[in-house]
Amino acid sequence: MYYPLDEELTCYRDKSHFSWWIRKLLNFRGMALPLFASGSNGALLRVKDVWDFIRVRKNKVAWYKLICRTHLFFECCFSRGIWASILHLCALVRDLMCWAEEFDWVVACLKGRSLLVHILKLAWGVFVYFIWEERNHRLYRGEYRSDTFILNCIGDVVNTK
Repeated sequence: MYYPLDEELTCYRDKSHFSWWIRKLLNFRGMALPLFASGSNGALLRVKDVWDFIRVRKNKVAWYKLICRTHLFFECCFSRGIWASILHLCALVRDLMCWAEEFDWVVACLKGRSLLVHILKLAWGVFVYFIWEERNHRLYRGEYRSDTFILNCIGDVVNTK
């Protein structure tokens, strides 16, 4: 494909024989040109400059620092209930503790090669993954999935492995 070097980027027209990525770049030039024209004086354009230019800025919500690991995993009744259900399915009866103590319990007690230990290690990792995924679904998509749904997802992964 031939692109004349003597024409400026602003003069190119989107043509059907151009590859998809060239057409995509041409569509973005309206957004990109101000970045190069905004007093850069030949200086290198940084990724941070591009990000600051294209991102949507919103005000931080008042509670943005309150979602911490301890709350997310074991102070929250949603995740606490899921972990309790996992332990119940493995026929383990014990009181649940805070994140740090629960993590210490996993490290200290889930040793060995028994089937139960393998299942619980896998369930722990999958539990953490799906709780974090649920957090992201709620924050970024506005979707709320039930504890039964999350528990079934965890069960599916553990059964597959």
